[in-house]
Amino acid sequence: MKLNLQGHAQLAGFRANVKSCFEAMDVFALSSSREGLPNVVLEAMSMSVPVVATRVAGIPELITHGRNGLVVDTDNDAQFADGLRQLVADAELRQALAAQARQVIVDRFSFTSRMAQVATIYQSIT
Repeated sequence: MKLNLQGHAQLAGFRANVKSCFEAMDVFALSSSREGLPNVVLEAMSMSVPVVATRVAGIPELITHGRNGLVVDTDNDAQFADGLRQLVADAELRQALAAQARQVIVDRFSFTSRMAQVATIYQSIT
């Protein structure tokens, strides 16, 4: 499948300053066929970068398709390409998904929410 992305996509390799990379992104894409809960998706979401990712392991528990990101079937190149096209073409969708993605991180993974979860566990066993 040819998408003619020359000049529009970059495979950056290892980077020490990940924050500046996320700040430069319009879209984050993860095409893994095997994962757990990838930190890089959490990082992208926390930086308000819209995500298109494959439906592997913990990703569907984190991303609700069309609400806070796009989730596509694993090994389905056409769906993955469609998800990328959709995000590239629609700035309003990118902004909406990015805002909801950031909110998921704040609600579920921020220090405050994690400490509240720990406190609830401790209170349940005392």
